Amino acid sequence: MKKWIFVIALIGLVSANLNAQIKKMQADKGDFSLDLGVGVIPFFAIDNGTTDVWPISLNLSYRIQKHFTVAAFAGYTAATSAPILLADGIPVQYRNNQWVFGLKGAAHAYAFDRVEFYGGIQMGYSLPNVTELSAPLSPGQEPIDPTAPSQDAPYKYKPATGKMVYGGFVGSSFLISERISVFGEVGYGVALLNAGVSLKW
Repeated sequence: MKKWIFVIALIGLVSANLNAQIKKMQADKGDFSLDLGVGVIPFFAIDNGTTDVWPISLNLSYRIQKHFTVAAFAGYTAATSAPILLADGIPVQYRNNQWVFGLKGAAHAYAFDRVEFYGGIQMGYSLPNVTELSAPLSPGQEPIDPTAPSQDAPYKYKPATGKMVYGGFVGSSFLISERISVFGEVGYGVALLNAGVSLKW
């Protein structure tokens, strides 16, 4: 009987110790985290474009309360559209180097000891740089003057301008250690789906 009491007590002690360690690993008020993400599903893929630079994003967040964060983020990607045939028979492509900057607000909850779910809203500024190219492209081919593109119907090139963007996002993260976790996130930015690594301090 004493043997079983000792075993049960030992299991309880180990369980309490592990639970305390996991609680310590979880983010709390005053923590900062830096997230580096890569776009798994780029937005340009929806339009059959070619991704020239895979979407990358950087997110710096501050835990204002255990379950709430505010963050600043930035993202970059570059892609080339599929060839488009103009009315005069001239094929063209468009290359877009796009930056996105903004702010986020999110609510967080730990569904399991190491698994956190979160969601929120973001507001940012999208800054595209679009260049019209003749297609098919050949090595060393120079881009057409972006200020004087073809105006043939049905496609008319309009110089891209920056604009404010708004949207929501949801995601989940898994704690690997006290400072490191991995995450996946769906939302509007430089990619529809992002995955990456987060460092907390």
